[in-house]
Amino acid sequence: SAETGISLLNMSLRFQQKQSVDPTSTVFPAPADTAFPIDPMLYFQSNSTLLVGGSSLGFCSGINVNVTNTMDAHYYGSPVLTLDRWRGRHAKLDADVLYTATPDFRSTYQALTTQAVSFAWTNTTHTVTLGFNGQNIIDSVDDDLQPGKVYSQKVSFENQWDPAASEDLHFTFA
Repeated sequence: SAETGISLLNMSLRFQQKQSVDPTSTVFPAPADTAFPIDPMLYFQSNSTLLVGGSSLGFCSGINVNVTNTMDAHYYGSPVLTLDRWRGRHAKLDADVLYTATPDFRSTYQALTTQAVSFAWTNTTHTVTLGFNGQNIIDSVDDDLQPGKVYSQKVSFENQWDPAASEDLHFTFA
């Protein structure tokens, strides 16, 4: 967010049953030192890179992205996870933006219009992009019209499967 100045990534990982043979460095090589990020990604580096329907939202004070994979875990009497089927994904992007006449998020919300949404950070070395493709609907629009403050809106975009892209979202690090 703009207040903290940092971008946080929280992840939870789940692993399945260990294979009978440990993978070797030939099968599963260690990543090179150049494969790791070296510079932090700061919030101000997202400078106008929240794109909604192809237009940049320049006055965004905070973004929250939540992606949850729906899993169906089974142990089948074993102390370790035996089967863990993927059953889809729920992805949502919440943005706190300046309340302006355009874009009209409320009309888009009421019409259930789908649109592309993407977000990126760019520092001097790397670019991280999260693309929600073209099938996103607005889940909610909450207005903050408190007197004495700049008016703002919290807009929640819900990600849908995009048949044209054959994916729901994509993440790139370059």
